[in-house]
Amino acid sequence: MPHHEILTYEEMLRLVAICVDKGIRKVRLTGGEPLVRQGIVAFADKLRRIDGLEKVALTTNGVLLKKYARDLRECGIDTVNINMDTLKREQSHSI
Repeated sequence: MPHHEILTYEEMLRLVAICVDKGIRKVRLTGGEPLVRQGIVAFADKLRRIDGLEKVALTTNGVLLKKYARDLRECGIDTVNINMDTLKREQSHSI
């Protein structure tokens, strides 16, 4: 997807704030692999500071989780879901 078609962090923060005002209480960061996006930890930190937002979750394939796990925990990510894209038992164990 061309970069200019991707929402900026500021646009996403505004959208989440509007949704929280309308009653949304939980947000999940997903969509491809959120950890490859530059500045994801700072974004998660700002997201977590939105008044009324009770839970922030993240779905990842886990490849970059070792690099970001501590920072994500410290900024307040509540839940991490690791998605292993395989149906092969042997491959699942190696992942």
